[in-house]
Amino acid sequence: MGIKEIPYTIPIVSITGTNGKTTTTRMISSILRKQGLTVGTTATHGIYINETCIEDGDTTGPKSAKTILSNSKVEAAVLETARGGIVRDGLGYDKADIAVFTNLTEDHLGIDGINTMDELLHVKSLVIKAVKNNGACILNADDPWVMKARDRAAGKHILFSMNKENPILTEHIAKGGSAVYTRNNDIYITCKGISMNFIKLMDIPATLAGKLKHNIYNSMAAIGACFALGTSFDVIREALSEFGSDVNSNPGRFNIYDLGGFKVVLDYGHNIEGYRVTIDGLKALKPSRLIGVIGVPGDRLDTDIYNVGKISGNSFDYIYIKEDSDLRERQPLEVAKILYRGALSSGISKDSVKIVPDEVDALRQALQKAGKGDVIVVFFEKMQALVDVIKEYQEEIYIEEQQVQQMPV
Repeated sequence: MGIKEIPYTIPIVSITGTNGKTTTTRMISSILRKQGLTVGTTATHGIYINETCIEDGDTTGPKSAKTILSNSKVEAAVLETARGGIVRDGLGYDKADIAVFTNLTEDHLGIDGINTMDELLHVKSLVIKAVKNNGACILNADDPWVMKARDRAAGKHILFSMNKENPILTEHIAKGGSAVYTRNNDIYITCKGISMNFIKLMDIPATLAGKLKHNIYNSMAAIGACFALGTSFDVIREALSEFGSDVNSNPGRFNIYDLGGFKVVLDYGHNIEGYRVTIDGLKALKPSRLIGVIGVPGDRLDTDIYNVGKISGNSFDYIYIKEDSDLRERQPLEVAKILYRGALSSGISKDSVKIVPDEVDALRQALQKAGKGDVIVVFFEKMQALVDVIKEYQEEIYIEEQQVQQMPV
């Protein structure tokens, strides 16, 4: 009986950007698990070996990456790689096989000595630089900042875009480059001049039949990464067809709860672009009214907090402003008051904006205000307590329905 040959390295996929990192990371992990690999994943909400959480918390830095890479059970590593960890301690690995750059928007400016978008781009670009020569970078061709860093990306380039006519994409394809893009209601793959209809948006539950554009982008990024790894097309399709916008597949990312006559959406959006894409998805649900429970971490710039308030005032019919329990060196209600001023600057009436510091209390009040056809969204700090409130409400509805059914005619 021969000795089993043990590979000295495992595939490493590193995901960076501003928004979409966690969802893209989870999608790629689910695809590789479907392939039969034992996958180590680091993400904003924990370190996982397959679907078992071995460490909770924000685990997107080099220490978390090293935890995965030193685990003998892991056969593939999928690493969400955030700015903070890179600045403080580097990447936690030498070179990745695949790097994904989702997008770049203003977030975390003014922290760790990063004050401009160019400085932020420099830090994020380290991820696409640290790729093996025979590896690949998956790049968002619709994002001008990502394209600005394109010449820094090592390995071959796979571009993804929502616009088949994007001139950067068409030039790349004309030169024989690989790409993932949408046309009508389908996602296509092009490689060496040959294009194929890969999957329908209807077949990816996370996109809500194409309503959630940010999850179309995340799906394309995941497809590009796994295509570069040589994963079977059938495996990619099957995994994405099982990946929903729910607490099982993607906790905290546009999770929809049906409460009879209205819906509640929990989302981790915490910057201007995160709010914008979530609001676009909410509007696609065609609600009677949109009720927002909003908040922003205290380590954002005052102007960013103000602008989140403004976009909320322009988008919601009623707003509850809450604060994170971790004030991040702010004074109590300091962030809430900036959001309040931003909201009022949109023209929304004072009667439609209320400060309720605790997010659980804010959700309870929003539930009392909701009517038929409304959608409540909570941009949360801590998810579980909110889920508990929603379950309590669902149980109350069930009990009331049972009592009505048992009443004598």
